[in-house]
Amino acid sequence: MDRQRIAREAGLILVAAVLLGGAVNALRTESRKLAWVQGHILARREAAPPAAEVEQGTPSPPADTGALFTEITPDVAFRMHAAGAVFLDARRTAAYEAGHIAGARSIPVWEHDADARIGALQSSGIPPDKDIVVYCSGATCEDSARLAEKLALAGFFRLSLYREGFPDWEQRGWPDTRGAKP
Repeated sequence: MDRQRIAREAGLILVAAVLLGGAVNALRTESRKLAWVQGHILARREAAPPAAEVEQGTPSPPADTGALFTEITPDVAFRMHAAGAVFLDARRTAAYEAGHIAGARSIPVWEHDADARIGALQSSGIPPDKDIVVYCSGATCEDSARLAEKLALAGFFRLSLYREGFPDWEQRGWPDTRGAKP
């Protein structure tokens, strides 16, 4: 076979595979479809169990390896906070200092030291299977999804995204604080 023919056939196979994959995904039920978030990470849109209800045992990554994080409801976020999950604020330092969820640590995803702060989180002894809740400035803010992606790349795999974020938490009157300390 000549190279042109091989390249042409490979291209046709690739196009057929993409079309077939799209058709299969379109025919799946809504709960089984792949959901792309900002075109670069997968997320499952369902509530995670609160940390207190998670069975103790050998830590293992989520069964759906394509899901980097789980979106959670405000009530689940509150229960996970009460159960001792680690909360991470993805907003800029100034926004964090103006007010944040009580006990939350600041890892501003767009500031120059975000990777160093993730490294410090790893070296502080937090295991990769620890429940971590990431939030930012509300439903339209994508900083928390970006931070969750970075955390997943760093090896953390029990990541939850509180999409409504700090404005919702504050409006509900749940524990918050001001300043540079958690």
